[in-house]
Amino acid sequence: MTKQAFLDKLRSRLSILDDDEVDDILSEYAAHIDQKVASGKTEAEAIADFGDFNELVKAILSAYKIKDSTSSKDSGSQFQTWLHNAIDEVTDFVKPLINRVGTL
Repeated sequence: MTKQAFLDKLRSRLSILDDDEVDDILSEYAAHIDQKVASGKTEAEAIADFGDFNELVKAILSAYKIKDSTSSKDSGSQFQTWLHNAIDEVTDFVKPLINRVGTL
């Protein structure tokens, strides 16, 4: 995943927070990625260092005393998590294809 894709996905999942808070969080994560890239890692490696994306979102939201609605163990929330992840994966796959078609 690229830095921009990661930040876009994170922005989407943190949309429950105030825009200023989200901007601050994204700025912090962008800086961490930039530091890791400067030390020789790829963007994908730097992002992988954050661990599981859903756990990261859950930790960020819990710091703001907000329960992530996708973290519940009931089957409805599990389906929402699965669906959200599936949509993210399809989006991550399709965006580069669309960009390539646009350059032809």
